[in-house]
Amino acid sequence: MTPFRVLITGVGSLVGTGILDVVEGRRERLWVMGTSFGAEAPGVFRCDEAFFTEHSDGAAFERELEDIISRSRPDVVIPGRDPDIGVLASLSERLPEVPVMVGGPASARLFADKLATFEFARASGLPVVTTSLATDGPIAPPAIVKPRFGSGSIGVRILLDRAQLAAARQEADSVLQPLIGPVPPIPDVSQGWPLFWQCRPARQGGVQGLILPDGAVGPSLAFEVTHEAGKVTEQWVVEDAELVALGAGYLRALADAGWRGPANVACVHTGSEWLGLELNGRFTGGTAARTAMGFDEVGLAINAWAGREVLRPRPATLVRRAVMQPSALGLVDSEVETFRRTRRWP
Repeated sequence: MTPFRVLITGVGSLVGTGILDVVEGRRERLWVMGTSFGAEAPGVFRCDEAFFTEHSDGAAFERELEDIISRSRPDVVIPGRDPDIGVLASLSERLPEVPVMVGGPASARLFADKLATFEFARASGLPVVTTSLATDGPIAPPAIVKPRFGSGSIGVRILLDRAQLAAARQEADSVLQPLIGPVPPIPDVSQGWPLFWQCRPARQGGVQGLILPDGAVGPSLAFEVTHEAGKVTEQWVVEDAELVALGAGYLRALADAGWRGPANVACVHTGSEWLGLELNGRFTGGTAARTAMGFDEVGLAINAWAGREVLRPRPATLVRRAVMQPSALGLVDSEVETFRRTRRWP
């Protein structure tokens, strides 16, 4: 049987690494290809084929990706980074014959723009954390300011007084949200700042789901997480009916908006209810952990797009909790140099 050809963009990312991890040992009917902006990416050398890109976003990257797709002829393209979602959505609109695991540009914008996420949730009647432009929102401190189009918690700050809030209101491309959870203790800095300091977030969870190619809402999993220094360190499966229902509502609304593929609904608990916080239109850094807990999200998605069983099911598991720890991945200098020089692997 001809292998199903998958192209993972940003295969060296945390998401790309997670996808490679969960298909390991099940690739008999799968041909894995990847793209990478950098040569020193271990994920590249775990692929059957990989392609170097000179750009990481924007129109130039879209042209590069279009050329790679025309040469590699994948059966489906899977986004491995946030910027790839919009690029693939744009490609799918211009070239509908290109098979991509995303929706159209309008639905892709819901993941990139935090204000659009809020407006979409409100219009869909879904509980959501209040979000407004930093320049004119009614939110008072304590609050959170974050880039409107950012990701990965980069640029997120806590505002504890009106002076900080006033400064944040000068940022045209930022949004404000109320700080949900306890106000973090401010360290005594009279003797200097501590080398490490963090804000303990409120109770957080999410729902990872799949919207099938025909627009049907596929399987999903509700979970809670713990964070350390901005990173998820632990996930566990929950049977929280409110969280499950909230995730189902978001997934149905995203499907109606034209989204196709994986979708992650990040949620926060106020102490009395769950609210939607952010949306991700891809697999996430927690994909491998959820797979270990029995939710084979990558296998489900690839098999759905293939229309057949490409990835055989993983063994049943009793695992309901997963601890996330960094792992070391080796690099061979000669392989890195070959990829950098030839722009292709192998």
